[in-house]
Amino acid sequence: MVENNNSIENRLMAEKQKQEKQGSLKAFNATVIDCGIPVSPHYPNLKGSDGKTIKDERGFAKKSDKSDGFSYTLAVFGRKQFVHLVLSKKMELKPASPYKASGFGYDLGENFYIKSEPRLLNY
Repeated sequence: MVENNNSIENRLMAEKQKQEKQGSLKAFNATVIDCGIPVSPHYPNLKGSDGKTIKDERGFAKKSDKSDGFSYTLAVFGRKQFVHLVLSKKMELKPASPYKASGFGYDLGENFYIKSEPRLLNY
């Protein structure tokens, strides 16, 4: 089946808009393994009306009382790097089993933090 030019142009425009929306976030797509780090509830930082994180009197970010998901820390297969992501639903992971992790986030050397579009699938 041959696509018409409008369809291809629309897809290219949508992809370009998606990339612009991501800003400085880097794409992440790798095979990871569960290395036994316990899953924990994730509590997001509270934001003010200006969109900035609210800090307490000691300068630490204030956290919400309500969890928005579960925080996972997994090892990237074949690299000396951990990936951190938050998923809305809890998954039962098997230790030393491979998974496919993807999303957009920040690469900080030995740690990659997925902040947008996190996905974790069985390999």
